[in-house]
Amino acid sequence: VSQSRYIQLHLKYSKYTATVTRLDLGRTVKATEFTPVRLHYLVMPLRLSMRMDDKQSAGIGVNAAYLLTADSKVSEYTEDRNGIRTLQSYKAKGYTEGFSDFDAQLCFFYQRRITGRFRLNTELVLGLRDVKDGQVLKSQGVERNSGIRFSVQYALFENK
Repeated sequence: VSQSRYIQLHLKYSKYTATVTRLDLGRTVKATEFTPVRLHYLVMPLRLSMRMDDKQSAGIGVNAAYLLTADSKVSEYTEDRNGIRTLQSYKAKGYTEGFSDFDAQLCFFYQRRITGRFRLNTELVLGLRDVKDGQVLKSQGVERNSGIRFSVQYALFENK
């Protein structure tokens, strides 16, 4: 059973700063700091499931994910002999520099039918790839898309 879906990944702290330095009668630095906070993925799960009875099933699978966009906090500031002045801070979408376009996770799941077409799904997800490129976003170690997901599902069509 496969179905496309959308997920969000909340990130640990990381940032990228772009600077322009001007040497005049002193040094002036204009900087733009990007702090990504959330990644948005389109996910295609590939699953093998075993039906335990009419109400329960369990299985294993792989989630293949494609990065759609990222949410970031952006701060622009200048630094000169008078100190640091913040020009503006805002939220932005679309800055995906430094992130892998593709992600993959191994998943183990358990699904239980609640009533009729409603199901409760529990999924343990283990990331197989690093979501960050260490060259652009300075990060220590590997940051993988791992965790536990709980979801309620509704079956539009059922095979009986």
